[in-house]
Amino acid sequence: ALKRSIDRCAEAGGGTVFFPAGTYLSGTLLLKSNVTLELDAGATLLGSPDPKHYPPREPAVPSYTDNYVRQALIAGENLVNVGLRGRGTIDGNGGAFRWKEYRDRPYVIRLVQCQDVHIEGLTLRDSPMWMQHYLACDRVRIHRLRVFNHVTYNNDGLDIDGCHDVTISDCIFDTDDDALCLKSTLDRACENVVITNCVLSSHCNAFKLGTESNGGFKNITFNNCVILSPRFSEPIYGIRRGMGGIALEMVDGGQLENVVI
Repeated sequence: ALKRSIDRCAEAGGGTVFFPAGTYLSGTLLLKSNVTLELDAGATLLGSPDPKHYPPREPAVPSYTDNYVRQALIAGENLVNVGLRGRGTIDGNGGAFRWKEYRDRPYVIRLVQCQDVHIEGLTLRDSPMWMQHYLACDRVRIHRLRVFNHVTYNNDGLDIDGCHDVTISDCIFDTDDDALCLKSTLDRACENVVITNCVLSSHCNAFKLGTESNGGFKNITFNNCVILSPRFSEPIYGIRRGMGGIALEMVDGGQLENVVI
């Protein structure tokens, strides 16, 4: 039913697929251009606990991430004008995947080579893997998210990977692995990124560039943010008070240029 609603919305030229209050159990949902998913207060999109409900998808653009995770609860590639918003919750049901290998643990959101992406207002929690992965996207706006990710290993809060023209603002991240991470797992710099008015806590690194740094980082501004130790859970991957507040890790080469913190 959810897939049909997204497809019909796209066929009509685009619009909003609205989730009223309630719980919606689902495997992979493929976004379409000009379609926004809106979750009302009291609505929860809950990831299926069955790995078979997340078919692997290898993107046309190659990157180092092809070596591990190829599936997601919400996925899209080569899309224009897509969004997720609302006062509801997306729950990855990550506890069901806690002891599984990389390839059996989906992201909650993965968008590849998309343009004009808007993510706003939602609560995101309990991913089986990284919470969000945006790869080689342009013009990404992420605003007013609440991210809580402590249920299993590799629980990053947000990974911006080889993207251009990104704004991240007014978000709260509390994660076991890196809270807010810029990566470059392909030969494309993470470039023109502004991060402001956020609260970040992590058992690993609160704000990190890397570790994957193949394409490098250019024109990054990080300001008016608060970094603190995690408050709500025992460490799974890192250490109790966190491994680093700010980490600039160019371990794969690449260029670090005009980064202001």
